[in-house]
Amino acid sequence: MDKILSFALLALAGYRIISSFVQEQEFGSLFGLEINIWLYRGIWLLVGVLAINSLRKKINLKK
Repeated sequence: MDKILSFALLALAGYRIISSFVQEQEFGSLFGLEINIWLYRGIWLLVGVLAINSLRKKINLKK
């Protein structure tokens, strides 16, 4: 179950980052607040990195 959540967060983070480049946004909306697009991308990148780290730890525990 935890792996599914990590995969979902990773997919969502990837989607948000890619879509922000494709749509050429100037501001990102996070929790109803408009923030600088680079800060927005950085936050989603951090979420993606944390999800990858969590997945890696869970996979290594099973080995």
